[in-house]
Amino acid sequence: MATSERKPVFPDDEDARRHRITARVSADHLDELDDRVKAGEFRNRSHAIRLAIADLLDETEPEANSATDHNDDTDADDGTTPNDD
Repeated sequence: MATSERKPVFPDDEDARRHRITARVSADHLDELDDRVKAGEFRNRSHAIRLAIADLLDETEPEANSATDHNDDTDADDGTTPNDD
């Protein structure tokens, strides 16, 4: 789908539902995101993250997106996932 044909990532109609999520990111990623916001590439952090999520969901095939496809879900013996803080 061409960019001009894409549905709005965050529609403004009265039925638009917005949900808050929390994610942990590295300082380096946050700094780069802020730099891109300052450069005018995105309106704000939320705008950039919404676009990234939309791109991920548009480009990822359902078969490759299954949480059950991963064999390395936990670290050795402590029950945490590899990226848990």
